[in-house]
Amino acid sequence: PPGAPAQRTREQRAHDLGTALDSMHEQAEMNIDQAEKENDENPTPANLHCLRSAQNTKLMLEVQERNIVMLQMLRTIYAAQDAANAEEEAANAEDENGDANGEEAQGGQANAGNVDETGDEDNKDDEDSEKDDDDSEGVDVEQYSKTDEDDDCDGADAKDSEKDDDDDSETDEDDDSETDKDDDSEGAKAKDSKDEDSEGVDTKDSEDEDD
Repeated sequence: PPGAPAQRTREQRAHDLGTALDSMHEQAEMNIDQAEKENDENPTPANLHCLRSAQNTKLMLEVQERNIVMLQMLRTIYAAQDAANAEEEAANAEDENGDANGEEAQGGQANAGNVDETGDEDNKDDEDSEKDDDDSEGVDVEQYSKTDEDDDCDGADAKDSEKDDDDDSETDEDDDSETDKDDDSEGAKAKDSKDEDSEGVDTKDSEDEDD
């Protein structure tokens, strides 16, 4: 684990400190025994002062030892709390990842639904477009049919017009021919009548000359 070297270093330091305190504590007891012995043999203020100093050193070592023990306990508590916090953070991270994955899954389903709806709308639009194209083709066919009928009607009208022109032409030709023939026959008749009149006059003149 990432915190293993640091944890081992702390434990090593605590062990070394504890060993040093034990040694200092033993040395303080030895100093106290020596000061008491000297003070008993020669109770002087100097020997008494040495005894009190050795005793105070021992007390200080005991206090320091208790402080070290308390510090070790606090460090142990803090380490446990740190581990618990790390586990809680890891659990929260997993929950957040799970929620994010769930939201992404829901988002993917929603997008899929939107794609389906869009596809349906596109299909509907395509169907409407095809229907409009069919309707427009029907209109074109109808217009084309009407156009053909109009062309047929125009052709019939043209045919009728040609027929009328032919009839008019034939009628005019017949009328002209008959009129010309009548005029010619009438002119011939008039000429014959004139000839007859002139012959009559000649006959009459001839008779007068005979007389």
